[in-house]
Amino acid sequence: MASITVDGKPAVVTDKKGIPHIQLKKGRYQLSGRFIWNDLPAFMDLPKTTGLIHVVIDNKQIDFPRFAPDGRLWLNKTRTSEVMVEDRLQVDVFRRVIDDVPLKMLTRLELNVGGQSREIVLGPLFANDTLPVSVTGPLPMRLEVDGKLRIQVRPGRWVIQIQTRYKTPVNQLSLVASNLPDAEVWVFETRPSLRLVEIEGVTAIDPRQTKLPRG
Repeated sequence: MASITVDGKPAVVTDKKGIPHIQLKKGRYQLSGRFIWNDLPAFMDLPKTTGLIHVVIDNKQIDFPRFAPDGRLWLNKTRTSEVMVEDRLQVDVFRRVIDDVPLKMLTRLELNVGGQSREIVLGPLFANDTLPVSVTGPLPMRLEVDGKLRIQVRPGRWVIQIQTRYKTPVNQLSLVASNLPDAEVWVFETRPSLRLVEIEGVTAIDPRQTKLPRG
């Protein structure tokens, strides 16, 4: 890779075990550079967590670039010519309420994405009386101040988990109005050593009748 710049200024690139590195202070940057090849390779390796990808080969935009789960971006024309697939998104929501002090909630989002790489916004994902603790997942994402999650998605199946805690003691839980599916699967994890809890106002279902993940 040649002519590497950071925010338009030349940057120093070092080699660590065959992987190029640039040392930066904490912050937000834009990196640019050029690859110089005698012949177009079949693929190039990118970080697996890469989100949006824009590919142009011989002045022709590739609408559906093939980016494999192992981080390979295929550049061979025969492999980048994909059948047109309609943009689609299926979201399954699972919530685990943990009767701890303070009360905690673990939200699991299972995304089934088809079509082009794009940016989506989900949520709000939690109530106003909660605080986010952590957000984990394999895709680039940012939790907004209004509780919405902005994600750069690409085709595939992805799992994102958000952990929150309640600011004050609660005795009632309810769904948050959002663009998530109306149907969610909730699990209540008791802590008998702390207190005894009786759940009212909901109907218990057999986990085997749901897509509830194990564990």
